[in-house]
Amino acid sequence: MDARTYLEQIGKLGDYIKECEREIERLRDDLESIKGISYDKDRVMASVASDTLANKIDRIKQLEDQMSDIMIKCAEERARIISQIRRVPNRVHMTLLLMRYVDLLKFEQIAIDMDYSYDRIVHIHKDALMSFESIYDI
Repeated sequence: MDARTYLEQIGKLGDYIKECEREIERLRDDLESIKGISYDKDRVMASVASDTLANKIDRIKQLEDQMSDIMIKCAEERARIISQIRRVPNRVHMTLLLMRYVDLLKFEQIAIDMDYSYDRIVHIHKDALMSFESIYDI
């Protein structure tokens, strides 16, 4: 794996965390939409409905717990990679890598923000990747 692919994990992990958050929200919405037991009619098998409801609640809770665990692991991995970027000794390289892979900015915007030409940013980016690779043996 090269440095670019390694660093692109940050964005993918962030996207995955957002997907998990949306899934948890969907599960909670599903839980709220589960209808309760209707007491306006006599029912012989009311326990089946309550069992089904309890099973659904348990399943949703299990899925929420799994998603939360995944989100924590993704957040920890993302933080670890960001910490590695912050240890790049050249401040320009570090800033560029953070802007590109954490803030997910395009080279055009980075060039404007850092007050360099687009071509210069592309060149600095290549140098920054080589620097990162040499530090972390990627």
